[in-house]
Amino acid sequence: MKPFGLHELLARIRAVLRRTAGEVTTAVQIGAVTIDFRSHAASRNGVRIPLTAQEFAALGCLARRRGQLVSRDTLAAAIRPPRPESGGAAGGAVSNIVDVVVLRLRKKLGRELITTLRGQGFIIDG
Repeated sequence: MKPFGLHELLARIRAVLRRTAGEVTTAVQIGAVTIDFRSHAASRNGVRIPLTAQEFAALGCLARRRGQLVSRDTLAAAIRPPRPESGGAAGGAVSNIVDVVVLRLRKKLGRELITTLRGQGFIIDG
């Protein structure tokens, strides 16, 4: 057996959890936005919107929990997995990466898509 790093182990665990969670949905429609998990693409009113890997990770995390509150920490972990050198914290001490990614998603896909519940997290309804 070959040695591997913690990043590799975490990625493999997440992949197994996704497969065993019964995720059979390949596309989700939320209002005018369509999210295609298979091709890692999103479109609004039929027009494909280019997303970065971080943006798609955040959007996918929110869409999979549609109608549920997603905490800032959960979203941060989806955007940037924990690093061993940071003691397991997804973003280190202070990071505004979640705010930046959510802002970019709102600009690209519409402000009404993601709702912020101040001090609690984010939610996609629709």
